[in-house]
Amino acid sequence: MSQRGLANRYDWSLIDGEGLGHSPKSVATLSTHVATQLQQVDAVLLVDNAAQPMQAAPVAALKSIAVSGNATKLHFLFTHFDQVPGDNLPTFSAREEHVLASAENVLKAIGDELGPAGERILRRRIDEARFFVGDIQEPLNPKKKAGARTAQQFEALLRLLAHPELAAPSGPSRPVFDRMNLSLAVTEAAKTFHARWRGLLGLDMNADAPNSLQPVADLRNQLQIQLYLMQQRPVRWEGGDPTDDEKQVIIDTVSTAITMKLMELTQRRLAEDVRLGWQAAYAQRGRGSSFIRAKIIAADVYERGAPIPTVSASPDQNRFLKDVASLVAEVAGQLDMILE
Repeated sequence: MSQRGLANRYDWSLIDGEGLGHSPKSVATLSTHVATQLQQVDAVLLVDNAAQPMQAAPVAALKSIAVSGNATKLHFLFTHFDQVPGDNLPTFSAREEHVLASAENVLKAIGDELGPAGERILRRRIDEARFFVGDIQEPLNPKKKAGARTAQQFEALLRLLAHPELAAPSGPSRPVFDRMNLSLAVTEAAKTFHARWRGLLGLDMNADAPNSLQPVADLRNQLQIQLYLMQQRPVRWEGGDPTDDEKQVIIDTVSTAITMKLMELTQRRLAEDVRLGWQAAYAQRGRGSSFIRAKIIAADVYERGAPIPTVSASPDQNRFLKDVASLVAEVAGQLDMILE
């Protein structure tokens, strides 16, 4: 069956997203625009160059996809398969194993950061939904082995995209979370956010400062990561201990619901509620204005919009924590979780 014939059997709505960059340097997170699209689509195709190690941007994409609960939508397409180097890789299988070995290092690093649930679901997707193509800048020649194999890979990809994975049952078990652990999660997210952005503003030394100006997206991402880790450590399970697969379904379902609400919350707290701080920073002119602008952004935007929760803080300063707690409590009520 030809690629054209297979594609025409289904109704497709394809979204060619913005490029994520090709730099090995650190990338904080996906933009809010891309993160919103992830919530809306039925399938996600991550296209990466098989001839080089996975760069920072696709790694950031994998993390964001996992913590947003969208990993079951993920498909991998490795291009430039014909350019995978090495005289000791004479066969397609050998080259596949070489590419997967590089991905293995990425998955282990993600597991260290996001916990076993993040590594497990991404590992499952790369096992079940990976495809390798080469020479796709030229017309494929089905009479040649490489061309025929690439065509077969595209056909298999289209078949899988046309039949997305159905949601698995979560079982009767429901997690019970402690509000104190929620408070600790928000505190850690806020601390990381401020440390990174004070580094970017030149107020502190921080080699891990993001290299893109996306504070709303970064705050959302830090909260997603900490809440994702919290979900993997409930204080107990009501209804019996679930299987790993059932746990994954619960975590993904909760993460998806939380992500949608975090987008609204972070946009409001770092943009709408602190508009005057942004305006005051923008208005600075003349000698020394860069430093003054940085201090205004740190104090009147970031510290007001996402203050680090403390026991001695005023009710207004802890409003951020209360907003996140209310968000999580609302999701818990909708999904029959317990927050005590």
